[in-house]
Amino acid sequence: IALYNNTTNIKKVMLATLLVIATALTSQALTTDYDTLALVLGKEKLKLHYSSVTTFEGALAGHISFLRSTPSAVRDRISHITCVGYFYAADASSALMEQFGADSVSPVYTSAGNDLGCFLVLASYSTLSSSQKHLSGIPFKLWTPLPNTLKIHESAMHHLGIVRNNLHAVDVANVQLVITLQSADAREGFAKDFGIKLRSVHPGIHAEGLAGKSPHFTAWKEAADELLTHPHSSATDLVGEDVCRFSRLKHRAIGPSSIEVGNLHEIRDYSSTPTACFASLLAAAAEQNEVVDIRLRHSMKAFNNYIKGIVQTDTREDSVYPYFEAGLNGTGQVVGVGDTGVDEYSCFFANEDGSVVERSSYTNPTYDMSKRKVIQYIDYMDGTDTTGGHGTHVCGTVGGSVLTSDASYSTMGIYGGHSPAAKIAFFDMSTDGNSIYYPSPLGNNVFGAAYEAGARVHSNSWGGPFNFYDADDISADAFMVDNPDFLAIFAAGNDGADGYFSMGSPACSKNILTVGASNSTVIDNMAFFSSIGPTFDNRIKPDITAPGYFTTSANASGHAIETCSTIQMAGTSMATPAVAGVASQIRQYFEDPSFYATVCQAVYNCSAYSPRGATVKAMLIHSGEPMDTYYTANRDTTEPTAELGPPPDYYQGFGRVSLQNVMPYPGIESVTDLYVDEMSIDPLHEVSYTLTVSDATRPVKATLVWMDPPNSIVSAKMLINDIDLKITLPSGVVMYGNGVAGDEINNVEQVSIPQPEPGVYVITATAKVFPNGEAQLATVIITSADGTVSNRVVTPVDMDSAYNSLDCPSNQQMLTVRKMDRGADGWGEGNLYTILDTDMNVVANGTMSSSVPGDVIGYDVFCLDQGSYNVQLVMGGDDSDEMGVDIPQCGIYLSEYQTSAYMDLSSASACNVCAGYELDLMLGGSIYGVPYGWKGDSQYSLETYALDTDAIELWEGTLVTGITAEHKICITTDSTYELMLTGVPGDDDFFDDDYMGQLFGVEEYRVGVYNCDAAADIIEDDDVGLYPYVGVPPNTPLYVTVVGNTCTVFVTNPINPKSDSNDDDDGLGPGETAGIVVGVVAFMALLGAVGWYVINGRKKSAIQEPIL
Repeated sequence: IALYNNTTNIKKVMLATLLVIATALTSQALTTDYDTLALVLGKEKLKLHYSSVTTFEGALAGHISFLRSTPSAVRDRISHITCVGYFYAADASSALMEQFGADSVSPVYTSAGNDLGCFLVLASYSTLSSSQKHLSGIPFKLWTPLPNTLKIHESAMHHLGIVRNNLHAVDVANVQLVITLQSADAREGFAKDFGIKLRSVHPGIHAEGLAGKSPHFTAWKEAADELLTHPHSSATDLVGEDVCRFSRLKHRAIGPSSIEVGNLHEIRDYSSTPTACFASLLAAAAEQNEVVDIRLRHSMKAFNNYIKGIVQTDTREDSVYPYFEAGLNGTGQVVGVGDTGVDEYSCFFANEDGSVVERSSYTNPTYDMSKRKVIQYIDYMDGTDTTGGHGTHVCGTVGGSVLTSDASYSTMGIYGGHSPAAKIAFFDMSTDGNSIYYPSPLGNNVFGAAYEAGARVHSNSWGGPFNFYDADDISADAFMVDNPDFLAIFAAGNDGADGYFSMGSPACSKNILTVGASNSTVIDNMAFFSSIGPTFDNRIKPDITAPGYFTTSANASGHAIETCSTIQMAGTSMATPAVAGVASQIRQYFEDPSFYATVCQAVYNCSAYSPRGATVKAMLIHSGEPMDTYYTANRDTTEPTAELGPPPDYYQGFGRVSLQNVMPYPGIESVTDLYVDEMSIDPLHEVSYTLTVSDATRPVKATLVWMDPPNSIVSAKMLINDIDLKITLPSGVVMYGNGVAGDEINNVEQVSIPQPEPGVYVITATAKVFPNGEAQLATVIITSADGTVSNRVVTPVDMDSAYNSLDCPSNQQMLTVRKMDRGADGWGEGNLYTILDTDMNVVANGTMSSSVPGDVIGYDVFCLDQGSYNVQLVMGGDDSDEMGVDIPQCGIYLSEYQTSAYMDLSSASACNVCAGYELDLMLGGSIYGVPYGWKGDSQYSLETYALDTDAIELWEGTLVTGITAEHKICITTDSTYELMLTGVPGDDDFFDDDYMGQLFGVEEYRVGVYNCDAAADIIEDDDVGLYPYVGVPPNTPLYVTVVGNTCTVFVTNPINPKSDSNDDDDGLGPGETAGIVVGVVAFMALLGAVGWYVINGRKKSAIQEPIL
């Protein structure tokens, strides 16, 4: 509804309609749905627990029947899963909390792609029907009791034998059982009666879902039957003898609502099937109404004391912090943090006098440098943190340090942050510890408040699910361009299980440093949950990784009392503040004259200075240590799906932060030479550096970073100012930034030579054309074992040289072939492209491998002699309909619909010179969900249109990958042409409901023209003018008339307007809706900044749409 906030009448009609529908839905009986539950809990989990949908439905029906017939169960509050449409989640949360209490409602699943917002609700089954009248207006999709089986996480089944049938397949001495309850109050009651509830063998092993529901439970049931016949046990509760030795188990409270059960190795391996006792333990726990999750976890956890060693010296040694010992602890630094709140009474933040900093607003921010730790608190939300709060933990990792005046806290110092001497400027964004709210724009209002308090690094462990460039990305990019000494750091997200494109905005920003999570114990392994790139336009993300699985840091008590407790958490949320803390150390390294100014070579003329945000970002990226493996699940025995190669890639970015790779300092085993150039480079200029190396024991590495100007639209390539990096080796071999000659996607480029040869290296940064014509600030970092950088030379380059990254001879042209794969799994065997000369000899060919990471786009760059060629797409293998090749400099766009094209390299810079009018076609896909281009048989065609002749097809094509593309088609004959998008599937919506299904998915597909005059049938006479983009939806023709060097676009057929009728498919008849969209910039409506005109017949009404 809010998406149409500028159209009051539409809003009222929609609201009334939705309330009618909602009331009808909520008046129905409680619904259960296997598919919805599979989305919420995981399809694999349901398959693991239930052999079929029928088995699930039968088990659930039995469970509900049991609840209805058992007085205690009806009386007691039990856990339910309830789901609403994604856009109703906030309203549903408020309504549920009002009805059942805040402690009884917990969000468990939100997915815009699946149109779901789901909650755990602790309520009596018998009261739900009567409660619905209080929740009218909320269209619930699912409301079902949580089956006992589904409380048991697959980790318990996998590791301790329910599946593998081998209890001792793992070292259970290093495993704990974690039982999570609905609320903290429920946990206290459960813990109090723990001995009674769990220490006897439980007959409920035969109850709903706990035996016989799938083949995986057969051994469990048989083992239970054997155990129940034990002669020393009662036939009912087996209390007679402690057969399983449950009395030896130990438990403790962890987190806000969980209990950890240890000493699992003490469980007796009595029966022939060793899972019986453990299965009984799970059964007893699962039957408890207040229990919502039961899982195992290994003792693979790292506290901040371990993690600090990892990010400083690449070693997991307790108390080995050489940069701390040198004095690099964040002194003089302020770090901004936006999160759920911070508990200032925690010993990690408390002031000596017990005071807290004065609260202020983002419109009038204040700060107090006299405070020991938190110097600013913007109370945009509630001004505090929840128990076990996310924000307090994050702040502790950034810069927590214990209050030294209290000797009882002396042992807690090891849990302090990465910059324990830094201060914190905090922005409170939450009241419930989960949902994040902040005032737009993000940059000026959130970053700006911290900036006024002196923060030049800002840590943000939150984000959204959408992998695209939105208003927050724009705002963040703009703020860092306007404030070049500032760096915002964001978590990549924890949706790695969703595969490629699984990170969302604002982590998709160009200038933000995006952080993935590595394992805190096996330090060269990526955490299984860390979100995977790339961004929708195939930029490399995340940028860097750091330990985030697990981290122990400050714990919020939720009360205004001084405490010094800690809590363990895992996620990219934990990795991000670690990097933010390291970032403040890097700032101190340059600002304090005791550090960089004392170790850099005299020829560099070093002195202390305040570094740019791009410099801090470059240092962190440059420090990257290559990772080994990305695991796909929370199972140590699962085979990894990705054995990682040298960075960069979409899993690890540029590697794991390790300061010793970039920050030389006496007494620390690290690089010995660091060269930093904070430059301002003009367009069409290059800066070159000469590096002389004699010691080859450490890599030669160069990193280039710049803060790119913000985009105002969503485009296929978000980069605006392009700078290329390359290194010429002593042998003459050239290595290119990110392994691509002429990378035009990323504003971070790096070349790393792990085993350099002694000699002279030339590092070159080449600026291409900048649209605004202004110089671009950029930072170059160069490190080596003992090298010296000299001869910094700035020279202008001509247009050809700027784009000739390979330095091709004058009789050749550098050709860039863009390979695309919609499936992101490589081209199948037999699929390739070839380039043939006039004698039909193959002069070049290529394919796209399935090596990690599974790119959707790849590039081949090579030099080719001037002459005439034929480019062909050879489609001889599987999935050939998912492949495509573009050579944009030649106007060639090949796919299954156009498999060959002529190519004329007439000079060193010209290809397929158009001897007519170059028509710009714009293709638009769905910017919602994973952007894999157009689906199904979607294709566009451009053909001549005349009354007395047959149509001549000029070109066919499709959007292979991405969300937008530009195809330049040469028109050599003055005529009228018809452009139309056809073959679009009709049932490919991202939303199931009728209303949202009209907005998202294939309905967003568009094809149109760029920079043509819009005819009067599109824009009324008083608005006639040049509009950059005019597009049409599927199955709607657009007519383009080309005369000389001009073009005009029409909605109706300009040759014979009367020929259009309701019966044909080539135009508009009376009363038909064109669905034409005209806008100042394509896709700007996504950002809510520009309205589009939707033309209904000849009438138009301006409405603000979310996506076009």
